[in-house]
Order: sequence, then structure tokens, then C-alpha cells
Amino acid sequence: VKPFAEYGLAAAYSIAGLTSMVVLYVFLQKKIGSIGGTAMVKSVVKSIFASILMGIIVYFAVNITNDLWDLSNKLVQVAQVVLCIGIGVAAYAGAAIAMKMEEATMVLSIIKRKLKSATVGFGLKSDNFVLIS
Repeated sequence: VKPFAEYGLAAAYSIAGLTSMVVLYVFLQKKIGSIGGTAMVKSVVKSIFASILMGIIVYFAVNITNDLWDLSNKLVQVAQVVLCIGIGVAAYAGAAIAMKMEEATMVLSIIKRKLKSATVGFGLKSDNFVLIS
């Protein structure tokens, strides 16, 4: 661990996790047959791309806030973390929706269904309002 320090430890855990996932996938496929491997690979590739895009955007958001804000105050540090998490979530969700990931489509349909059935202020039903899709 010494030459690579914490980076080597993180890489080792990642490699072990990926290896475990592949081995378990092979055993599961042998036991129950086809489980949609092509669709899974497409989803993983899209997820990796969305994650890389999110990482780049959050990296720049952190650098911009580092330059603009005085981070000696703990409250400002918390605000930076919360803001960058929000930016990261928005970036990942935007990329997932743009790539038409099945998971993002399912989450959007659940949110729309919940909004339609939810009561909006003053006892009005949300189906009186137009939802942007």
C-alpha cells in the first residue's frame, strides 16, 4: 500500500468489487439463464458516461466556488458541499434523461404520477395544472 498510499487502496477495492460483480454475474447467468446482459452493459456504459460528465462539472463547480467564496467559515464550507452535491445530482440526472436511460425514465414517470395525485396548496388537485414533460 505504501507506494500508492490511499489511491492504491481505493483502486484495489474498486478492482475487487468489479471482479466480484463479474464472477457473481457469470454464476447467476449459469443458474437462471439469460438476464439481459446487453441491456445491462448499455445501461452501465451510459451510467459511466453520466458519472464522468457529473465529475467534470462538479470539479469545475468546486474550483469556481473555491475562488469566489471565503472557505474559512464552516457554514460556507457546508454551503459549498450542498451546492456542489445539488449541481452533481442535476448534472447526472440531466445526462441520464438526455441519454434516455431506462432507470431515469422510470424515475421520471414515478415523479409525474406522484405529482398528478398530490394535492397542491389550497386543496386544488395538480391535474388542474400543466406538467412539463
